[in-house]
Amino acid sequence: MNRRLRAINIILTILIFGGFVALAIFVYKDSYLRVWESLKDLWNSLKFFGKEVFMLDIEAQPTVIDYSKVLHWKNILPESFDNFGIKAKAYFSLFATGENFNLYMSNIATGLGNFAKSLVIIIPVGLILWLIIKAMYSKCNTKHNRDTVPLKVYKKLMGITYHPI
Repeated sequence: MNRRLRAINIILTILIFGGFVALAIFVYKDSYLRVWESLKDLWNSLKFFGKEVFMLDIEAQPTVIDYSKVLHWKNILPESFDNFGIKAKAYFSLFATGENFNLYMSNIATGLGNFAKSLVIIIPVGLILWLIIKAMYSKCNTKHNRDTVPLKVYKKLMGITYHPI
């Protein structure tokens, strides 16, 4: 590997690593704060274990059962089965409405319309490519001991990509 290609690889590696570090700092910082919070919870649990099992005279309370102070999630699970039943009834009453069905069918119609628009382009292009390939391979090679165009392209691609490796 020559020096120039090696330098490009090193620079590219540094840029990718820097991008991941920037994502960790600016976008996903809450996950690292949550890891720190979980380590503090583990330490509090170990202190509580020591207090309970070895009868140590320390103040310790397990914080694992508390909600996260980092994520600020609202509890989405119902507290009792009665609340679950109420929320399930509300969900299914909203799920099975005519307006919801009409919106679903509208989205399906939009998707089918986009699919049909793409088929209008794909089918003629595919047909033309199929005819061109069929015409190329239907001709016999009368140039013996000479490479055909597809073989020249293959050899060139292999000389650039596969053979150096």
